[in-house]
Amino acid sequence: MYDSQPQSRTSPAHGSPDPEPPAHRRSPRLRWAAALYLVAFALAVTWPGALLINRVHPLILGLPFNMVWILLWVMGGGVVLYLVDRVEHP
Repeated sequence: MYDSQPQSRTSPAHGSPDPEPPAHRRSPRLRWAAALYLVAFALAVTWPGALLINRVHPLILGLPFNMVWILLWVMGGGVVLYLVDRVEHP
Protein backbone atom coordinates (compact mmCIF):
# COMPACT_ATOMS: atom_id res chain seq x y z
CA MET A 1 0.00 0.00 0.00
CA TYR A 2 1.13 3.50 0.78
CA ASP A 3 4.57 3.90 2.29
CA SER A 4 4.61 6.82 4.72
CA GLN A 5 8.36 7.26 4.49
CA PRO A 6 9.63 9.40 1.60
CA GLN A 7 11.68 7.67 -1.05
CA SER A 8 15.31 8.71 -1.18
CA ARG A 9 17.03 9.41 -4.47
CA THR A 10 20.20 7.66 -3.40
CA SER A 11 21.28 4.28 -4.56
CA PRO A 12 21.61 1.90 -1.58
CA ALA A 13 24.71 0.23 -3.04
CA HIS A 14 26.70 3.39 -3.71
CA GLY A 15 25.15 6.02 -1.48
CA SER A 16 25.22 8.53 -4.33
CA PRO A 17 22.26 10.14 -6.10
CA ASP A 18 20.75 8.28 -9.05
CA PRO A 19 22.09 9.42 -12.39
CA GLU A 20 19.98 11.75 -14.52
CA PRO A 21 17.68 10.14 -17.05
CA PRO A 22 19.31 9.30 -20.38
CA ALA A 23 19.67 12.18 -22.79
CA HIS A 24 17.26 10.58 -25.27
CA ARG A 25 14.53 10.78 -22.61
CA ARG A 26 14.95 14.52 -22.04
CA SER A 27 13.45 16.31 -24.98
CA PRO A 28 13.83 20.10 -24.99
CA ARG A 29 12.28 20.18 -28.47
CA LEU A 30 9.15 18.49 -27.13
CA ARG A 31 9.04 20.87 -24.19
CA TRP A 32 9.23 23.87 -26.53
CA ALA A 33 6.49 22.41 -28.73
CA ALA A 34 4.29 21.87 -25.68
CA ALA A 35 4.94 25.41 -24.45
CA LEU A 36 4.11 26.78 -27.91
CA TYR A 37 0.88 24.78 -27.96
CA LEU A 38 -0.14 26.07 -24.53
CA VAL A 39 0.52 29.68 -25.57
CA ALA A 40 -1.52 29.14 -28.75
CA PHE A 41 -4.21 27.52 -26.58
CA ALA A 42 -4.39 30.57 -24.33
CA LEU A 43 -4.64 32.91 -27.31
CA ALA A 44 -7.20 30.75 -29.13
CA VAL A 45 -9.70 30.57 -26.27
CA THR A 46 -9.32 34.17 -25.06
CA TRP A 47 -8.93 37.47 -26.82
CA PRO A 48 -8.09 37.74 -29.78
CA GLY A 49 -8.82 34.15 -30.81
CA ALA A 50 -12.30 34.03 -29.33
CA LEU A 51 -13.33 37.05 -31.40
CA LEU A 52 -12.67 35.12 -34.62
CA ILE A 53 -14.88 32.16 -33.70
CA ASN A 54 -17.47 33.90 -31.53
CA ARG A 55 -20.62 32.53 -33.13
CA VAL A 56 -23.33 30.11 -32.16
CA HIS A 57 -23.93 28.42 -35.50
CA PRO A 58 -23.10 25.83 -36.69
CA LEU A 59 -24.20 23.63 -33.82
CA ILE A 60 -21.94 20.62 -33.32
CA LEU A 61 -23.48 17.78 -31.30
CA GLY A 62 -25.93 20.35 -29.95
CA LEU A 63 -23.19 22.66 -28.68
CA PRO A 64 -22.47 26.14 -30.03
CA PHE A 65 -19.39 26.37 -32.24
CA ASN A 66 -17.39 28.45 -29.76
CA MET A 67 -17.96 25.86 -27.01
CA VAL A 68 -16.73 23.06 -29.29
CA TRP A 69 -13.70 25.23 -30.19
CA ILE A 70 -12.77 25.60 -26.53
CA LEU A 71 -13.47 21.93 -25.80
CA LEU A 72 -11.15 20.82 -28.61
CA TRP A 73 -8.33 23.04 -27.36
CA VAL A 74 -8.75 21.74 -23.79
CA MET A 75 -8.73 18.12 -24.96
CA GLY A 76 -5.67 18.85 -27.12
CA GLY A 77 -3.92 20.32 -24.09
CA GLY A 78 -4.56 17.13 -22.16
CA VAL A 79 -3.08 15.07 -25.00
CA VAL A 80 0.01 17.30 -25.18
CA LEU A 81 0.62 17.07 -21.44
CA TYR A 82 0.13 13.29 -21.52
CA LEU A 83 2.67 12.95 -24.33
CA VAL A 84 5.21 15.10 -22.50
CA ASP A 85 4.74 13.01 -19.36
CA ARG A 86 5.16 9.72 -21.27
CA VAL A 87 8.38 10.93 -22.89
CA GLU A 88 9.84 12.46 -19.72
CA HIS A 89 8.83 9.66 -17.31
CA PRO A 90 8.55 6.30 -19.11
